Amino acid sequence: MKIYLLIALSVINLQGCDNELDQDSSAPCSYPGSPETAAPDWICYQQNTAQLITETGMAEASSAGISFSKNMAIADARIKLSKRLQAQCKGNQLSEVSLEGSRVLNRQRSPTGAQFVQLGINPSKLNLICREQQ
Repeated sequence: MKIYLLIALSVINLQGCDNELDQDSSAPCSYPGSPETAAPDWICYQQNTAQLITETGMAEASSAGISFSKNMAIADARIKLSKRLQAQCKGNQLSEVSLEGSRVLNRQRSPTGAQFVQLGINPSKLNLICREQQ
């Protein structure tokens, strides 16, 4: 009986979490961990245009210093961007994705010390990346 109760409570808990993951783009943007502090929109919402494909990376404050956290945030954004580019290469299996031409567009430090970085790449590079990997 205890197992069934535990499973039922877990399902209810997971359903409650699902609602928290839905982000309303009309809602004001705030920093994770500091909901009372407004954050730039690029931190909360992807801002892709015809000129740029973007991803945002984040790294918590580290005892290794601000520079280390910034580099970790850039690495996080690069990983996200490379996964996204792989998915957009129409099913081609890419062994390696070159992010040559990508650049840091924005960088922001949160009130808790976390580093946020917005990385962008021109969509015209996507065709080159996909062709190079074929």
